[in-house]
Amino acid sequence: PNVLVSLDDLSYISSAGLGVFMSYVKDLETNNKQLILFGLNETVYSTFEILGLHYIIPIVGSKQEAVLRC
Repeated sequence: PNVLVSLDDLSYISSAGLGVFMSYVKDLETNNKQLILFGLNETVYSTFEILGLHYIIPIVGSKQEAVLRC
């Protein structure tokens, strides 16, 4: 029921990219589902953290951890 997204290969995320994730969060919550991100590098994670998005979107280290949250 949840959507798991691997960001292993992402080295940068723009404000437009962040906006896409936020729009999916709203849509998924409406359907009692959750977006779970995993595999973020330090730079990308820092962007989510600075904006406080790590409080809104669950972020875990690996696919295994993401699957366990389902």
